[in-house]
Amino acid sequence: MEKIINILDKSKNNRNAKIFCGDKSCSYSDIYEKAKIQKELILEFGKSKAVIMFMENSIEFIETFFAIHMANKVPVMLSVMENEKTVQKTVCTMKSSLIITDSKHRPLVFRALKCIDFSCYVLNVDVMKISVCGIPTVLLVGNDEELDDVAAIIKTSGTTNLSKLVMLTHKGIIQNIKAHISSVQLDKDDRTLIVLPMCFGYCFSSQLMAHLFLGAQIVISNNIFIPQDFLSKIYEYGITNTTIVPSMLFVMNKYLKWDDKRIKSLKKIIFGGMMCNLNSLNDLNRKANKVTIIQTYGQTEHSPRITTKVYDKQEITDLSNVGKPINGVQLKINSENGEICVKSDQIMKGYYGQIEATNEAIVDGWLHTGDKGYLDCSGDLHIQGRIKNIIIRNGINISVEAVEEVIRMAEEVKEVLVFSEKNEVDGENIVAKIVLSDFENLENVKSKIIENCRENLAVYMYPNRLEFVKELEHTINGKVKRYGN
Repeated sequence: MEKIINILDKSKNNRNAKIFCGDKSCSYSDIYEKAKIQKELILEFGKSKAVIMFMENSIEFIETFFAIHMANKVPVMLSVMENEKTVQKTVCTMKSSLIITDSKHRPLVFRALKCIDFSCYVLNVDVMKISVCGIPTVLLVGNDEELDDVAAIIKTSGTTNLSKLVMLTHKGIIQNIKAHISSVQLDKDDRTLIVLPMCFGYCFSSQLMAHLFLGAQIVISNNIFIPQDFLSKIYEYGITNTTIVPSMLFVMNKYLKWDDKRIKSLKKIIFGGMMCNLNSLNDLNRKANKVTIIQTYGQTEHSPRITTKVYDKQEITDLSNVGKPINGVQLKINSENGEICVKSDQIMKGYYGQIEATNEAIVDGWLHTGDKGYLDCSGDLHIQGRIKNIIIRNGINISVEAVEEVIRMAEEVKEVLVFSEKNEVDGENIVAKIVLSDFENLENVKSKIIENCRENLAVYMYPNRLEFVKELEHTINGKVKRYGN
């Protein structure tokens, strides 16, 4: 069976294949050699099958990913936007004996692990230094059998008590990479600019791994998305494509001058993750007349790509149309509730340690996406909304129940309803309507809720607005009525 490590093996001798990040650059061969060195430390201190990565976009991120595979272990990729409790919970859930980070994020890791009741080593890749947290004499080992054939584990939306860790297989990722390359017409001469977090499924598979597979050049940005920085990198490196979320598309359309000769190398802008503003998309499609705009649809549980829509230069009138399935993918619509279901070899193995949740998500080989839609007569998929209680903010799926659970930690909270509100930049804002048992100390309660959110939620899950109300509408069964129900 073809494995992820084969991607680097076959590309390491390509002298033209390079990776750039800030003032650093390296060849694929350099990545390979440095990964071999790091592999020895992983073998010595990584007694468990799962090795956790808590790193921002960097060349070291790629080296670490392949070093873990060289050691025949499985990388669990966490966003640096996660908080201490999430890091601790993931280490304990996976029973991992090794977490790899960098100098910038090492203090958070140590705070997260100071109270664990077993031994966990921390590798700082900046200086290749090992430290230990927890109780040195107690070693826990996770369920290695569950990780057979798993190539990467990515955290996705779930409640705070039971985050979902998606297990993607070697076969699924590689097939998805190949289908993605074919659907958007990439080749080895492409030069891509990475501006999204590489630990998220969309960027990891469809951009980073796809271009590594091709032996193409990669430029990594680990800064906040700034149009002028984006423009300078396109010009400096001759960027031919980039992958973004609609909030970035909105900013690009507003601030970049598309007749600027410095953008002439750019051929494709690929976006996905959430619906975008139709006027902005049409405006950008018209102004960037030498750039092909491509919309994609997918989810982490499908490695992640599912469909592709390539826009021509005519006016776009229907954003619900996300195109045709990529190679190897079958689609069907559940006749009972209109849910989009997907079948392919690219579906996840399951959620780590959550058999019940896995069985709910995958039924008779079909992945239930939680999205509503329909197939038109030409076979294009149209998205009509969501069945699950999910908010999509900057392309990241957020469980409303997870946010509600944290807000309810304040004992004064009687009821809470978290919902989305359209935002043309971020896609959706997070709004919470809250009923209190006592409104006399409103400001104190509000401060407590905000502090609980900061301590227990990742930054991208913070509510944009808290609304305190006297009552919420209920269903006939007495449950809080969700919008759209």
